[in-house]
Amino acid sequence: STINGIPCDLGERLAFHIHAHVAIYANGQPLTIPYGIGIWGQPLSSSQAASATGPVIAYVNGELSSGDPSQITLRAHELIQLDVGDETPPQPFTFPPGL
Repeated sequence: STINGIPCDLGERLAFHIHAHVAIYANGQPLTIPYGIGIWGQPLSSSQAASATGPVIAYVNGELSSGDPSQITLRAHELIQLDVGDETPPQPFTFPPGL
């Protein structure tokens, strides 16, 4: 099926392609985010982010985000940080030129 002209499948489409930065910290330690996280199918809720479990605090562009972190919309050049367990202050990130 399609939504707004975009096919709904697990493949990446050039018609709609964005680059967002997602960082996950579990008890203050950064977790490695696998390539293709947008289609990866890992759990995300207010109590889990990927393999890390505990209270999840979400930041979007350095601002605290309330509500369910799974409902955060990925937008171009958005910085998303998920802290599981201990809180980590929002960390800076600069997108490489051309992205």
